[in-house]
Amino acid sequence: MPKKPVHNLDISAVFEDDPTTIPARKDILGEAINTLNEKVKEIVDACDYLQWKIDNYDSHMIESKNKL
Repeated sequence: MPKKPVHNLDISAVFEDDPTTIPARKDILGEAINTLNEKVKEIVDACDYLQWKIDNYDSHMIESKNKL
């Protein structure tokens, strides 16, 4: 779900070399880092889950086989 930008400026106006656009530019960068941090967390969680599956593969497979 896309997030609503926190700034209210036209994007082209934000990139002009104007000190008054600094807060909006910082907001854009903040949004970008937050998005990246969310993606990193999703990837780390997926890696952790896969590592858990690898670490516990034998014990889970043996239990499942014995239950058959």
